[in-house]
Amino acid sequence: MSQPAASRSFLLQSAAATFEQSFGRRGRAAAMTALGNGGAKIVQFAVNLILIRITFRYLGAEEFGIWATLTAFSLLAAFADFGVGNGVLQGIARAWAMGDEKRLSQVMTNGVVMLSGVAGVLVAATFSVGPFVDWNALFHAGSPDAQRNLWPSFAAVLVCLALSLPLGLAQKYNLGVQRGAANGLWLMVGSVLSLAGVWLGMEWKWRMPALLLTYGAGQVAALALTWVDMLLHRGGAKLHRAAVSVAEGKRLASAGSQYFALQLLTAGMMQLPALFIAWRFGVAAVAPYAVANRIAAMVPMALSLAMQPLWPAYAEAHVRGDYAWMKRTFRFSITAAGIAGMLLVSVFPLAMPVLAHWWVGAEAVAGGWLLLSVAIFAAGLGLHSATSTCLNGCGRLRAQFVCQLPALAIGLAGAWTLAPRYGITGIAAVFGVCELALGLLQMVQVRQLFQTEAESAAVRT
Repeated sequence: MSQPAASRSFLLQSAAATFEQSFGRRGRAAAMTALGNGGAKIVQFAVNLILIRITFRYLGAEEFGIWATLTAFSLLAAFADFGVGNGVLQGIARAWAMGDEKRLSQVMTNGVVMLSGVAGVLVAATFSVGPFVDWNALFHAGSPDAQRNLWPSFAAVLVCLALSLPLGLAQKYNLGVQRGAANGLWLMVGSVLSLAGVWLGMEWKWRMPALLLTYGAGQVAALALTWVDMLLHRGGAKLHRAAVSVAEGKRLASAGSQYFALQLLTAGMMQLPALFIAWRFGVAAVAPYAVANRIAAMVPMALSLAMQPLWPAYAEAHVRGDYAWMKRTFRFSITAAGIAGMLLVSVFPLAMPVLAHWWVGAEAVAGGWLLLSVAIFAAGLGLHSATSTCLNGCGRLRAQFVCQLPALAIGLAGAWTLAPRYGITGIAAVFGVCELALGLLQMVQVRQLFQTEAESAAVRT
């Protein structure tokens, strides 16, 4: 082996040893999960690019618009479970940390029962009301074929969404027992199955409802394969009728409602600035903000993708009292988020005008103060992600709610006050400052949590 190659090998081995010493099995599992999820996102992105090309050519502009609108409903899966999925994740992580197989079975069984009920209500409501809805009044389709396809297309998407609710709990289980890398593998398989199904449907001249059903079936098949993988895994949760419990259902509903409220508040902080700009100044004024925001948001999105697997790791460490690992990992996470935020604030306002001009055109180039406001918001979102992951793992939900609700209210009040004088820059600035303050406040909450737990541990010993 040459000297440079040997040197690189030594450096890689040293880095791996340092990582293992610092973060251990939990850190390794989280890193593998993040890599698997990252790979799945890349495959999904590539598949979506191909689907955009082939479906636009096959369906035409009008039906493609309907396709794009309806496939966006898959994003509702994160909200359609009313937070129960995150409640199951937290319950699985804590039960696994305690080695309580009975509790694992209880959490999974009751989660499946609850989300199967939600899915049943969703399907029943869809087929009871759907045939009588004037879908064309919502979509304004021009051609008779497009009008006839609206209701069957919507029904196909809703059926797939309903099936994904209980099946998606297998992903929560894998995350909870820190083998989330398997989720990434099956998501890749689902993306490829969706692409293959849509391509075959086009070869066989299927209409849009059948294509949408095939597209969703690929995702559902991936979730079903995740279930099989979970059941075959040693120690995988088994569903038992005897495990159904009203008390456990109430616990999941209570935790789920809190997670759901936090999801809504987070979504509100992210989406309300654009909606407020559109309401106050018209949809044309949203373009500069939206272009800048979508590019800046890639950084906190990447951080969130990397930090999400730490949630169950924090939960396990909290149950087992491994506060040294929690502090070390949180310090690393918050440092990474802080560095990313500082780079955003310092580089983004300078680089974005050139990038936006090249990517979309001169009309989408935002001013320097607006770009700085967007960068501050993205930096705050990164801190928010790092702190929320730790607080979620420790079950500190009300503390987050106490911070997030006032932050959203102050953002709206500030936007209302500043918009007449400072325009869209004022709106972006006030939400950016509120998001950054939220991330910093939750940092204080995490530090207080560590101090309180350390004092409690000292008392117990």
